[in-house]
Parts: sequence; C-alpha cells; structure tokens
Amino acid sequence: MPFVFSAAPDSEQVAVRTYDGACLGRVTTVGSAIVTSGRRRWQFRMTGLIAQPYRLHYAANRLIGTWAMQAQMMKVEIVRIDHTQCLPLRQQVLWPDFPLEHSYVPGDEQAEHYAITLGNQLLCCLSVFALGEGLYQIRKFATAAEFQGQGLGSALLSHVISEMQKADATAITLSARESATGFYEKFGFSVSAERFERHGVRYVSMLLELSKSAD
Repeated sequence: MPFVFSAAPDSEQVAVRTYDGACLGRVTTVGSAIVTSGRRRWQFRMTGLIAQPYRLHYAANRLIGTWAMQAQMMKVEIVRIDHTQCLPLRQQVLWPDFPLEHSYVPGDEQAEHYAITLGNQLLCCLSVFALGEGLYQIRKFATAAEFQGQGLGSALLSHVISEMQKADATAITLSARESATGFYEKFGFSVSAERFERHGVRYVSMLLELSKSAD
C-alpha cells in the first residue's frame, strides 16, 4: 500500500495517511513507530525531516513479515540549479515526443533556474528570463508526473514570485497552456494577449504586475 506523509514546517510529527486521506497515525521525525489499520501493520522508520509543508507520496517497501513495512523520509528543498539539470524533466513532462535538445531555450545560460528536489531527485522546475526594464518571463514550468497534484508547482511558483518581488521586477509574463490558465489566475496572473498555437498546443499569454517588497 502506498502512503502519504505530511508535516508542517519544523514539526516533530508526521501524519501517515492512505491515498484516500484516512489518517493511520503519526510518527515522530526521530526513531520509528508502528502504525496499524485493521489487520494490517506497518513499521515506519523516519530518517529525515520535511523542510516544507508539502505532501509527498512514497511507496513503502516490505521489511519484515507479512504486514511490516518501512518508508524513508528525505528532505524537500527549493534550490537554484543549472539549466542543463532542467532539460531531462522539461522533455519528460512538456515535450516527450521531441529530442532532449528541443527543451533547450536560447538564453538558458543567462536565465535563473529554480527547482524542488527530494534528495538527488528533481521533482519540479521552472526558469526565469530577464526581458529588461523590470519585466521577467517564466518558461518551461514542469513537475514530474508522479508528483503532480501535490502542491509542488504552487510552492515553487510562490517562491519565485516572492524572489522577484525582492528584486527589481515590476511584472512577470508567461505563456500558459490553455488548460492551466486557472492555475495561474490563483496567483494574480491575467490574460494579456490573444491565444496562439505551437506544435499543436494552444497557449495564452498572461501577466502578473508586482508591487515592491516591503523588505
């Protein structure tokens, strides 16, 4: 059975839930604990901390006996990465039918690239390109398929918007797939231009006007 682990920042306990949301119990972030559900029994050994309030899915591995199982927790981080690290995830999520080089964007070497990582695994990434006069463009926003729907994209986008507000940004623009416009509208983006099509995918240009950070 796969599980969902969730914790608030700096929490000393992690909630263990099934995919349908049923809470099986709580595990301290140090040591191990036994969690039961009906006749089933699992052992969880916590090996790290959740640094952010993200919900992540882990597949538990059989450890001892019929019902005893173990799962490991690894630290989730938002980091900056090199553009070459983005390319495989971009291709996997955005353009799986195209070669890797199709995911390269001119100017990648000068852009800033943000990612959410779990250990050495890249879960989510996006790139920020400076267009001049305080205008920035977000491009190639991708989340690994198995981690979609867990709030990672929202967390990364929120972080990047905050970083842009602390800098000299006055606005952020992006080209959203038509199916994703509702997602960006939650962050204050609005449609700024006509829709267009590229490689059979329909897009719409969106814009977020920023106010300067109080810092």
